[in-house]
Order: sequence, then structure tokens, then C-alpha cells
Amino acid sequence: MQFTDVDFLLKLMPLILALCVLLCRMPVMQKIAFTAVSLFLLWQCSSFAFWVLLLLSAVTLLIARLLPHLRTGGLPERYLWLTGVAVNVIVLGAFWFNASAFGARDPMPFGLSYFVFKAVSLLTDVRRRKYPQPRLDEMALYLLCFMQFTCGPLSRAEHFSGAPQVSYDRICKGLQRFMTGYCKKVLLADLLAVLIRNTALYSGTDTALTWLASVCYSLQLYYDFSGYSDMAIGLTNLLGYDCPENFDYPYMTASVSEFWRRWHITLGAWFRDYVYIPLGGSRVRTLRLVCNLFVVWLLTGLWHGSGLNYLIWAGGFFLLIVFEKLTGLPKKLRSRALRILYRIAVLVFINFQWVWFSAENTASALKAIRAMLIPMQAPLAAERLQMMLVHGCAVISAAVLFCFPVVPRLRAFAEKRGALRVYQAAGTVLLCAAFVWAVSFVAAGANNPFVYANF
Repeated sequence: MQFTDVDFLLKLMPLILALCVLLCRMPVMQKIAFTAVSLFLLWQCSSFAFWVLLLLSAVTLLIARLLPHLRTGGLPERYLWLTGVAVNVIVLGAFWFNASAFGARDPMPFGLSYFVFKAVSLLTDVRRRKYPQPRLDEMALYLLCFMQFTCGPLSRAEHFSGAPQVSYDRICKGLQRFMTGYCKKVLLADLLAVLIRNTALYSGTDTALTWLASVCYSLQLYYDFSGYSDMAIGLTNLLGYDCPENFDYPYMTASVSEFWRRWHITLGAWFRDYVYIPLGGSRVRTLRLVCNLFVVWLLTGLWHGSGLNYLIWAGGFFLLIVFEKLTGLPKKLRSRALRILYRIAVLVFINFQWVWFSAENTASALKAIRAMLIPMQAPLAAERLQMMLVHGCAVISAAVLFCFPVVPRLRAFAEKRGALRVYQAAGTVLLCAAFVWAVSFVAAGANNPFVYANF
């Protein structure tokens, strides 16, 4: 069941809101209730995933409860921590290998990859004494929170510690954030997906159509993934908890390194805290730094998929980030014109990277990239391109516009002019109207699965 499903909106959203209000003064009961709801939703999605994650949760929670009672730095503590991490990683690796070696139709239990990352984070933070007395109800809700199973964000156990802070203002903000993500997904990402299907990205027969499709995919992936993140953040806020941001207008980036500080922020932070820094981080010699980055990007590529195209995708980012770290670009560029050119080059590079990312295999990616680099024209391509631009002009224009912080700047402008209440009222009316429009699309069957749910 997806967040965009009508059944979720009509049945589960009212249940979540009712639990928030009825149990707001009973935090322990609220955590147990939300954990039970998460388990129910997991069972609805996949009974197999339910049992896999339930068993992994039991092992992880048991070890997390035992770790604080052992001497810091002692061998029993280290071995127990390694056992917990190894169990989770081996299970994830076994399903990954099954998919890559034997081509399993349903290779990964629902939510497993995000669950394992959260489990490793929890065990490591408990071992580091970040949580001296971890509570079982808080850890269980953190691990099994359904809102973050499909595409994250990768929160930390600290976000679920303490009593849930349920209030009228928080519920309103959570609902607004959920509706914003819903509109991003349905009105932008799904409509862009229709344009991509009609342009045949991997046909490799026409240069203009391939470029249009690749740009639309770059926008679609952003709105699809950030839309899901907004919905997950909004639902987590409804429960009374904070959730880390996952996107910060990534296409406003000035460099490849900055792009990954703005895109899938929680995944980058996880690799930084639990892989990159333990390996030595940036405070090492150049060769060691390159090796550390190589390990991070190798794991990033493997986490997204077992195909060669994912390794090439990750390798491209690895090479450009190493280049920027060694040369100091673009900070060393004195001319504004050169900085603008570098920014454009970075966006073009990222667009090519998404071609690798979205391709079914290396051959289809190379076919599309060849069409983008070598001028080609297919029969009737000009007429088809014109038709697609006419029908998709509004969607593409809106998608490009909202890649920039238009809404925050409008809010700042209204606040400066003393018209904040008018801005908020108008914004709420527009958001509600867009949400109703988006729900009508879904009710008519005009929505698509989340793209990033495949990883």
C-alpha cells in the first residue's frame, strides 16, 4: 500500500490521526500502537517481509539492550556488536546476491535495505554510548516505523526518543507537509513519467527527444523521491516526532560534492558517519582519502543495484568528487562567468548520470548517451517533439520553477511586507485545491509506483 493510494487516505490516515489525539497523553501506549500499525501495514505489503523484519528486529533489539551492560571497548561488547551488525548485513547481502546471481523476481523483502541501515545505526550508536539506557518501545518504533520503509528518510534513534510531542500546530504542519509531497508526486512526477514514456528515452533514435526525456527523468526522479520524503516527514510529524530533511533544492548546486549534500541527505549522512569517518574521513593522506571515497561510492552503487550501470553511475560521482577535492574547484574559480559555466557543466553531468541510473542495463544507457552526443533524427521526430512540448509545457515549466526555493522566498517577501497571514491563508487554499486535484488523478488510476522504491 502506497501513501498515494485512496485506501490509505480514507482508512489509515483517519486511524493515525485518531491515535494521535486519543493517545497523546499516554506516550508508551502511543508508541506501542504506532508500532502495531506499522507491523500491520508491513503484513499487508508482504507477509514474507513481515517475518524477515520481525526476526531481524528481535535480534537487533536484544543486542541493543545487552550492549550498555558490557564494559566499553571490551571484547564481549565488540563481538556482540559485530554479531548484530553481521546478522543484518549478511541477510541483506544474501538477498542482494540472490538477485544479482540468479535474477530473483522479488529479490528484496519490502523495506529491508532501509531497515538494515537503521539497525546498524542503532547498534553502533548504542555501542558508542550515545543512548545510555535505550528504551525498548522507542527502539522498536524507530526500527519498524512504516513511514520510512520504502524510501526513507534514514532517521536516527534520537528522533524517536522521549515522549511524542503531539499538538494542533504540529498536526497542521504534518498534514500540510504530507499534502505538499502528495502533489509533488502525483501532479509533477507522475505527469513527467507520462512524457518520458511517450519520448522513448532508450530508443536512441533521435537526439532532441532523448534530451527531452533525460531532462524530464531528472525532474521526475527529484519530485518522486522528494515527494515521498515530504509525505514521510509529514506523517512522522503527525506521530509527534521530528524527521530529518532529505532534500535541499539539489539542482541549485554549484558542484558535484554540493549536490550530494543536497540530494538524499540522510543516506549521505549515514555513509559519512558509519563508513567514511570510521575509515579516517578527510584528515588522512591523499591516497587514503581516495580509497575512503572509493569504498563509500562502491557501497553506494551496490546498495542501489547489482547491475554494471549502477557501478558506472557511482564511479562517475566518485571520480568527479575526487577531482573537486584535489583541485579545490569550483571555489578556486575567480571569474563569475567560469563559476556559472562550471555549474552548467555539473548539471549536464548529473543529467547523464541519471541516464545510467535509470537504464535497465549498460547497453540501453550507452544507446541513449550516444543519441545525446551524436546528432540523430528519427522520422516524424520534429512533429512528435513539438506535440510533447505543447502538451507538457506547463508541467515541465512548473517542475523547473519549483526546483528553486520559490515558496520560501515568497514567504520571506510576504513576512517583510507584513502580509504573512494573507500569504499563509492563500497558500493553504491553493495547497488544498491542488491536493483535491491530485486525489482525483489517483482515483482515476493516473498514478505510478514510487521510482526510488526499487532500490
